[in-house]
Amino acid sequence: MAIDATGHTAADAVEENRVEPSCTVNGSYDSVVYCATCGVELSREAKTLDALGHDIVAHEAQAPTCTEIGWDAYETCSRCDYTTYKQKHPNGHNPSVTKEENRIEETCTINGSYDSVVYCSVCDKELSRENKVIAAPGHNLVHHDAKEATCTEIGWNAYDTCRACDYTTYAEIPAHGHTAADAVEENRVEPSCTANGSYDSVVYCATCGVELSREAKTLDALGHDIVAHEAQAPTCTEIGWDAYETCSRCDYTTYKQKHPNGHNPSVTKEENRIEETCTINGSYDSVVYCSVCDKELSRENKVIAAPGHNLVHHDAKEATCTEIGWNAYDECRVCDYTTYVEIPALGHKYGESTIVEPEYQKEGYTTHTCSVCNHEEKYDITDALTYVLGDADGNETIDSDDAIYLLFHTLLPEQYPVNQKCDFDGDGDLDSDDAIYLLYHTLLLEKYPLHK
Repeated sequence: MAIDATGHTAADAVEENRVEPSCTVNGSYDSVVYCATCGVELSREAKTLDALGHDIVAHEAQAPTCTEIGWDAYETCSRCDYTTYKQKHPNGHNPSVTKEENRIEETCTINGSYDSVVYCSVCDKELSRENKVIAAPGHNLVHHDAKEATCTEIGWNAYDTCRACDYTTYAEIPAHGHTAADAVEENRVEPSCTANGSYDSVVYCATCGVELSREAKTLDALGHDIVAHEAQAPTCTEIGWDAYETCSRCDYTTYKQKHPNGHNPSVTKEENRIEETCTINGSYDSVVYCSVCDKELSRENKVIAAPGHNLVHHDAKEATCTEIGWNAYDECRVCDYTTYVEIPALGHKYGESTIVEPEYQKEGYTTHTCSVCNHEEKYDITDALTYVLGDADGNETIDSDDAIYLLFHTLLPEQYPVNQKCDFDGDGDLDSDDAIYLLYHTLLLEKYPLHK
């Protein structure tokens, strides 16, 4: 009897053929379902695994040196070989100025040398080194004249030395030794009356003059040469003595001094009198002299007391515009003492000025009057007019004829000349209006004054 197939029983899906994703590439796997009973594959589905993306690691920049590479800041991935690294080439060396090293100075006869070295100015690495030779210059000679040997000092022939080193052609000549000359006398000390004298007998070298020997010699004492002196009596202030003897060669003496007798005071005298003034003391010297020798023995200054001023009183006087005054004061009848103080003149106090215009044969001026003393002062004097203002025809009167003459002048100036400006209306022009104004003036003086 046939039994029906039971059918597959799906087991849980399993993962197969897994490929892991990278930073930039997706991964995958197969999701497979088998029958739990017979194990036959029932289904297979491909699955995708997303790419991981880079795991960035940052790296700092490093500058290149003369010999080593450098780079800018860059990134790498911790999972793959991703990088933004870019290499920078070494800069190479930069030669600096040539330096001198290991210098060995030349001598007069041996060459010197030094190393001419170039270093990199950036990293200080030696780039080149060249040994340079300094040629020996030879001796720099100084010539020395010959010097003869003396009794005690060596000499030498002419020779050369080098200014730079110890090279020399010097050869020494030994000293000759001394030759004694005849003895001479020195340091003579003459004998005195009571003491012996002496001198040195000296031998010198005849060649160089150096002293070779010295012997002290003695000179016998001379004894006194007596001189007789007369006696002298003492005075008030000076000593005296009896007769005595001295020696002409030394200080020997039998002299004995007698003391002065002393002064004999006379009557007191008055000297150097200075008379007293009102305020200053006077004085005189009270003096005593010796009655024998007239020597001044004492001097005492005596004071004469000042008596003070003998005053006269003066009343005060007030100052005026033109005269000085003074306050009340005192003065002394005897001397020139005074308390007088002068009060200066006050000067005029003038009011407002008044101007007086010049007229025919009368000066013009400005005047003002002092308000205190009524003094009148005139100043700014102007010359008197040589014509009568308004007298156009020159007959020394002002009337209608002058107005008519002025009118003719405005028409015929050469035939009718005038002796003044004649701008009587003061408008700055000379015309017929001035002739009319002058006519009005002859009729109404105050209403129509003439302008100069």
